[in-house]
Amino acid sequence: MLGGYGYYTLIASKLVKHEAVVMVFEPDLLAFAVLQANLSINNVSRVKLYQVALSDREGFIEIAKCSPGMNKVTATAVRLDSILKSESLNVSRRTLIKIDVEGAAVSVLKGATETLKQKPKLVIELHSGEENIESLLKNYDYTIEHPSNYFLIAYE
Repeated sequence: MLGGYGYYTLIASKLVKHEAVVMVFEPDLLAFAVLQANLSINNVSRVKLYQVALSDREGFIEIAKCSPGMNKVTATAVRLDSILKSESLNVSRRTLIKIDVEGAAVSVLKGATETLKQKPKLVIELHSGEENIESLLKNYDYTIEHPSNYFLIAYE
């Protein structure tokens, strides 16, 4: 699970089985603090929080700030493939990845090349300028559906 103040994180934490884990990546300092508080208030334990941005490269990147004003901030960036490898987590067709990264989904997917080969199910929020997501996913033989103009679902 990528991004968000915690609504979908809370839902996912209630739905996952005992051996499953919900991973949330939130680089924005305020959003991260709100998410931490939300999880604490709701006594949620099967969620791993990472205060980083997912990208196609490691290092520092500029991202849109989730706070009022939507200024850009510098964030630590990591590749999803790198995080999953360092955590020794396996991805499969049963895995669900939700991506809501304010227009940076292509970068996130390019940093998840090994992950995509395992064919996890994807739910991606779409923003203008992300029209090439579909062709990128078709390179991995995904079937793509558009339940609305704002979301894409990809699966094998």
